[in-house]
Amino acid sequence: MKKTIEAFGTGASAEEALLNAEKELNAPENADVTREVVDIQEKKILGLFKSGTIYKARAFYEINVKNDSKKSEKKPVAKNDAKKTKDASKKATEKTKKSTTEAVQAPVVEGVEENGPVQDYIRNILKGLDINNVKIYTQKTEDSISFHIISEEDYGCVIGRRGETLDALQYLTRLVVNRTNAEYKRVSVNIGNYREKRTQTLTDLAKRNANKVLKYGRSFTFEPMNPFERRVIHTAIQEIENVESYSIGSEDHRRVVIKLVDGAKPTHPSSNRGGRRNNNYSSNNVVSSTSENTTHKSDFSGASLYGKIEPRAKNHD
Repeated sequence: MKKTIEAFGTGASAEEALLNAEKELNAPENADVTREVVDIQEKKILGLFKSGTIYKARAFYEINVKNDSKKSEKKPVAKNDAKKTKDASKKATEKTKKSTTEAVQAPVVEGVEENGPVQDYIRNILKGLDINNVKIYTQKTEDSISFHIISEEDYGCVIGRRGETLDALQYLTRLVVNRTNAEYKRVSVNIGNYREKRTQTLTDLAKRNANKVLKYGRSFTFEPMNPFERRVIHTAIQEIENVESYSIGSEDHRRVVIKLVDGAKPTHPSSNRGGRRNNNYSSNNVVSSTSENTTHKSDFSGASLYGKIEPRAKNHD
């Protein structure tokens, strides 16, 4: 019994197509290879104008295959077994991937589940948002306290647009905590793994725009951010050479700027066709390159770990 092994190739000429087909076939040296042109097409531009000819060729050779009846009878069984093994392997792989994904997405909670007036206060607010089945894990240090909310319900309404609702809940929780404590404590409130995902998103955003600054030399200004988000941007920029970041503005309008360090040169200065125009995160936020309030140390110290709304007396950012 003979079996045909074949391959196809194309080219601008018949010889080129035949060579490409033979190359694609990759036949043994002792094989009797047959080559033939099987198709010729006119290449057109926009479907109207001829721009050349494309040849399609076929190369093939035949081999002898033994016809073993016993093996033929066993083949369907082996094929079915192979299919079952393949399906089982596929299911195992999907199960492993699912378990790995769930493990990555599952929030890592530190601390213990506690009940108290602050936790009850948080639960009452969540009930007003129709979030009833929650667990609140609390972690305390000497100068801070963190509340991590776990819920199997859809808690998107607790986060809000870019975390604004969660920041508001955090601010209210901070007021409750510090009303009953003699010493001021920094307070953070997280639900699910939102803070971790937001940190990763901001880190990627900072790196992406830092690369633009390195490439074109234009400063990049983000839209206003809270102290936590600005701190994430500064931390990410510190790990990248030849760029630096600083904050401008005040209170809720404070934003981060990324610029080249003094003496650094952009890699593609000729592509800077925008002149001195800043490349801003928000098209309406045009900021000059002056050094007004350019230090960003206050984004790392003296400010709340998280949150957008802060009392003026506590705000050193």
